Amino acid sequence: GISIFISWTVSFYLNYKFTFNYKGSNVFSVYKKFILLYLLTGGLNFILVYLLTDYFGLYYLASIIIVAFFIVISTFYINKNIIFKID
Repeated sequence: GISIFISWTVSFYLNYKFTFNYKGSNVFSVYKKFILLYLLTGGLNFILVYLLTDYFGLYYLASIIIVAFFIVISTFYINKNIIFKID
């Protein structure tokens, strides 16, 4: 639990500072959205791997790779265009 929270916080800081070079003033609001996104994508990751493996009969490592690719692309897009977007 704590290690996940720490890794998300470090990830937020690195994205905030370097990846998206965010200049907005409401950092805590952005942080809450970032954590919510990672909670949602974590759950989505679990559900999609389960569905691809158990219902579609895909090998579990293939399911993990496919879902990870989808999650990485969608998370980057959401971070860039919604969470770290300066109004």
